[in-house]
Amino acid sequence: TNYDVLLLDDNKSLSDGHVKMQLGKWVAVTISPRLHSSTSLCFTASGPFTATVYQSQISYVRAKPSELVKGIYELGAPAPPADIEALRLGWISAQQYYEMASTRANWETDVALHVYRVYSPDLLLVANSLIADCTEALVQPTVPEEESPEQAEMHLTLLRRAHAQADSNLSQFLELVDLASSAVLVLSESGMHPVHTSVRINTVLREAQLLTWRISEGVEQLDLQSSKALAVASGGSAHIYIHLQGREHPGLVTLEDYDDVQQQIIQALQDVKDGEGHAVFARIVKRQDLPSLHLDSAHSGDVFAQVNVGYSIMDDLGYAKALGAPTVRLAAGYPPNLPEMLGIFIAAGDHLAAGTFIPAVHVTDVAPTIARLLGFRLAETTSGQAIERLWP
Repeated sequence: TNYDVLLLDDNKSLSDGHVKMQLGKWVAVTISPRLHSSTSLCFTASGPFTATVYQSQISYVRAKPSELVKGIYELGAPAPPADIEALRLGWISAQQYYEMASTRANWETDVALHVYRVYSPDLLLVANSLIADCTEALVQPTVPEEESPEQAEMHLTLLRRAHAQADSNLSQFLELVDLASSAVLVLSESGMHPVHTSVRINTVLREAQLLTWRISEGVEQLDLQSSKALAVASGGSAHIYIHLQGREHPGLVTLEDYDDVQQQIIQALQDVKDGEGHAVFARIVKRQDLPSLHLDSAHSGDVFAQVNVGYSIMDDLGYAKALGAPTVRLAAGYPPNLPEMLGIFIAAGDHLAAGTFIPAVHVTDVAPTIARLLGFRLAETTSGQAIERLWP
């Protein structure tokens, strides 16, 4: 009554090509050989009369020159990123989510190793999101009752596999690189902290009558004609942009009203309290004060805000309440001086000091350090400095 094999074809003849799928297993399918694109399918459920198939996003190989594209595609179809939204919606299982993340990480490693072997670059930058993908989705929630003991044990097993695979992928580079003449730097972007509550910051602005949205074809959209501000969030931080005349189009706030609107935003954020009356936002900074945080960029918001640890900020529209259940289990974007926000930095090879522990470094120190290793001068506008204690 329940089939465990599914054949996909665009006609009734299997002799001219088809896709064979096994229940619970992934299969990569080429969409366009010319565009070097593919998708991943998973036969997730079977019944007497129905079969359920999950399809990932379509992935493309975007690289130059053409010889590189050909070499990459010979390694296998480009693997799509892990789909955490599909996991949340129950379209795929935790095991299938891990398999997506694992396949992607292995494909990225194979591509990077191919580039290193064939092109021998002076500098190779490799990103691998396997641990971050799995930690974000599978780490134990702040409310343990949200998952059963069996689920918690399975998630822990998958997390351990992710860390072991990340180590294995790194070891492939270390086996290939001659540390007598090259250097390998291993670093993470930042730490992450468990999340118990989401803060829907644009709902906060709406309640303060600073933002409005409208429904268009069933989707919430920002109403530019009547909104004075909009927030863009990432983890525990957010930038709020004022709809200023002469800078934004069409521009609703005059320069004369700028300070008042900025203060209204600050007051609205300060008024957000938890169920016990405690402030949710830990830091709220005006644009003119951002140089003290090294955030004085042309892209910075008119107000910058960070929540207390345990909260994460969502910038989605359409929510009636400002506080709600979290959509992620972990988040970054909190003050960098918190111990939980510290990442890792390890350097090896190329006549570096052996067995040396270096003090905490800034992310902006990485580029100057690489420049010193390769012997070139960075632009004077670059922040940071080479990590001196790396050399004997």
